[in-house]
Amino acid sequence: MGAVRGKGWTRERDGILRDLAAKELSARQIASKMGLSNVLVSKRIKKLGLREVTEPKAPPQPNHIIDYKRARRGFHVPAHLENQYFELIRSGVSIAEACRRLEINVHAPAQR
Repeated sequence: MGAVRGKGWTRERDGILRDLAAKELSARQIASKMGLSNVLVSKRIKKLGLREVTEPKAPPQPNHIIDYKRARRGFHVPAHLENQYFELIRSGVSIAEACRRLEINVHAPAQR
């Protein structure tokens, strides 16, 4: 089993994970609340036999909107991550840190 930021999965963390999964939060939302990567949380959900909730995919945005947002920001934030991105920015997190947390590649071209 991989380590969770050097601490490993404890009964307490498993309990928190079970509680959050019972609230039907996605692995990404749980990971954000627990300060972990969504991959670690997703793997642990499967190992514990919990039901994993998937996030609904956002409808594709018209090309001109994607181009406008990319030109304004200098990078593209996928539609399904925009709310989380804005919440991080509102909470005082830097743009670079918000992109790192949401795994947004600021050097990648916008996907259409």
